[in-house]
Amino acid sequence: MDVEGRTVAEEALTHPKYRPDIDGLRAVAVLSVLAFHAFPEVVHGGFIGVDIFFVISGFLISTIIFKSLANRDFSFLEFYSRRVRRIFPALVTVLVVAFVCGWFVLYPDEYRQLGKHIVGGALFFSNFVLWRESGYFDTSADSKPLLHLWSLGIEEQFYIVFPLFAWLVWKGRLNLLTLAVLGGLVSFLLNIRDVSHDAVRTFYMPQTRIWELMEGCVLALLMIDASGRIGRMEKAAERMLTRVFYRAKVDVIPAVTLPNLKAWTGALLIVVGLWKISKEMHFPGKWALLPTLGAVFLIWAGPEAFLNRRILSNRILIWVGKISYPLYLWHWILLSYLYILATKMPPVGVRIGALAVAVILSWLTYRLIEKPLRFGGKGRRKTLLLTALMLSVSILGFADYKANGFQTLRHNMAFAGMEQFDWPYMGNPPCVAKVKTQPGFCMQLGNPNHITIGILGDSTANALVPGVAKLAEVHGDGVINIGHGACPPVQGLVPTKTWGANPNCPEIV
Repeated sequence: MDVEGRTVAEEALTHPKYRPDIDGLRAVAVLSVLAFHAFPEVVHGGFIGVDIFFVISGFLISTIIFKSLANRDFSFLEFYSRRVRRIFPALVTVLVVAFVCGWFVLYPDEYRQLGKHIVGGALFFSNFVLWRESGYFDTSADSKPLLHLWSLGIEEQFYIVFPLFAWLVWKGRLNLLTLAVLGGLVSFLLNIRDVSHDAVRTFYMPQTRIWELMEGCVLALLMIDASGRIGRMEKAAERMLTRVFYRAKVDVIPAVTLPNLKAWTGALLIVVGLWKISKEMHFPGKWALLPTLGAVFLIWAGPEAFLNRRILSNRILIWVGKISYPLYLWHWILLSYLYILATKMPPVGVRIGALAVAVILSWLTYRLIEKPLRFGGKGRRKTLLLTALMLSVSILGFADYKANGFQTLRHNMAFAGMEQFDWPYMGNPPCVAKVKTQPGFCMQLGNPNHITIGILGDSTANALVPGVAKLAEVHGDGVINIGHGACPPVQGLVPTKTWGANPNCPEIV
């Protein structure tokens, strides 16, 4: 998931002060998602980590935009250039790896679908593609290595539209807070209305999800106004709560009572969400209020609240938070391909190993790919390079989709690979000498003095020969294979209405 942090000083936009506790909250969000995907029977509500990410992203991006507008240094070009350098490095890497792995793991129809998903992921409309196929919690979802990119699509769609909206509102001297609240409320009501009769569409569509990012937007506006009316109201509430909880004079008690109350409230909402919410519920609906409001309260509490200072600012959580974006991208690809290879949920030990590998890959991606391309000089050149790479990946995915998963190419390569077994397709002399005929194919492999296996059939039977021969060779045995393409080994049978059927089969068999 995309989340924003500090950047280099050379950039023009105004950035919020770095908060380690927000990195810790990112870690909570991504670890919840990882736990759900790897152990859905245990952490059945872990998918709400995505909703926490939405709030974080909405808050940080809105803070950058609003402060930059107030300081009159907002630039659309700089904003989107930063988005490209933030999102594209890890995403391009993961899409390419998914494509390469799919070549060896997926069937042509699955590989064709992967090509479509690569296009959707590269151009940020995965949520629309997946909506047309099935639900996020359907059984077939486990065999989609790029299923998780739906959330990235919603975020990027928000980033495309929201900066222009904020700029127009600012230029028109309208009340940003009022319009943000109204926009979020409309989206939330659409979500409530639609989730009961079309849960899949509600799950994937931006208009029923944007309210979660708008919660972060509204929070950003409230915190920017900390010295205004909102700030004065918070100070009054702090004084009242201090008098309720403490006997000492107000001026000797640190002003953390209200922040701590916010933080504990937020943590409680998230814990309840993880425990109570499951994939059997209509989601998002009203249930999404638990994780989103939980994230709002934790961010609103500020870095001095006990939970934020002691727990979320822990070095381990901060480290996980910094690699949370590539970790989100990597973990599901590994788990999904393992599921496809095993045709079922892999053993617990294998899943734990996959998560460990995902952590390593995420750290390497962050250190070797993301940071060098995101930070440092030559920002414009990096942006152009990353844009060209992403467009190239989308073209590759589209070519895969249009070529039906490169079915013809993969078929030809498979037959070319059969040459490694060192026998001609049409037949070899030892075999012909034994059967004293010349069928479509006649092959003898392995130990010629101990032929224990005979394979008779059409091209389907012929395709089994390499594997059977290798197995026989281990035991010192030999194999003989006799048959003809498109001719089942049944005397007098004439195949009809079959691709490649041979009318001369009665004379051949």
